[in-house]
Amino acid sequence: ECKSPHWRLQKIMRKVFFIFILALASPIFAANVVEEIVARVGNEIITKTDLEHEQKRLYDELSRRYQGSELDEQYGQQKKALLEFIINQKLLEQRAAELHLNVDDDVSAAIKRLREESNIPNDQALQEALKQEGSTITELREDFRRRIIQQRILWNYVQGKVNITEDEIKNYYEQHKSEFMTEPKTKIRRYTIMDEATPKEELKTEADNILAELRAGKEISADAFPHFKIDDPVEYTKEDIDPKIASVLDSTKVSEYSDPVEINTGYLILKVEERKEPELIAMEEARGKIYNQLLQSRAEKYQKSFMEDLRKQNYVVINQSPS
Repeated sequence: ECKSPHWRLQKIMRKVFFIFILALASPIFAANVVEEIVARVGNEIITKTDLEHEQKRLYDELSRRYQGSELDEQYGQQKKALLEFIINQKLLEQRAAELHLNVDDDVSAAIKRLREESNIPNDQALQEALKQEGSTITELREDFRRRIIQQRILWNYVQGKVNITEDEIKNYYEQHKSEFMTEPKTKIRRYTIMDEATPKEELKTEADNILAELRAGKEISADAFPHFKIDDPVEYTKEDIDPKIASVLDSTKVSEYSDPVEINTGYLILKVEERKEPELIAMEEARGKIYNQLLQSRAEKYQKSFMEDLRKQNYVVINQSPS
């Protein structure tokens, strides 16, 4: 009924892997990988093996979104900036160590949110889903750790540089009201007729009989049929629902019942109890989102400046290929 964990995980993972805030930072030095040690960042090194590992991860991730010449073009463009990206990560990690910044709890919370949003019950199931994506929990935790460190350090720096006034927040709200609408919601009651051991034909007959009684206005208890269950009403947005179910709901009026919908273990009847149209969110509720959007829009130049300062404060050398 709702979208599968694997489908939702793919969508979420695309937001997690690789293209973080540091994509805003432009390269400062040209980088050509020809030696075993390709760069030194403070007291740390980046080896050719490190770089090749990240290149493979980048290619694998891009290959899930692109194919053929488009894949080659995207990989070629992003590969050029990859060493700079890794150097910037090293600089930020060194700064995090200087600040004794511990983000373990944040990483665990991020993993938990990912599981909940993907409808994945536990870490073992997450590991299996990640395996299908060509990744592991260890790599996922490291990606989150790097991302959170980047956000924490850079965001704090930017916040100290940017002043956003109350008038700016009000003006943005007035000019972008369409961005602050609630999602349309549908309140649904589900009637399920399910049993893995019962032939589908028998379940279909039972579903048809139940639907006839529901449409006749009869009250039906959960024990009136052998495979029948009535769920409490739940509100959904379209994003929460499988496209097949969303299509059924679109053609079902309020207070009406859908025809039986076949699912893996039986049939599903849906009653649309209420529809809520989009509503404008009050400015006080939208204030935090507006502030973050204005802050983000001004962040790029400060992030570049911050990374340039970090480079000046640390010993960064990129090995050049012989001419």
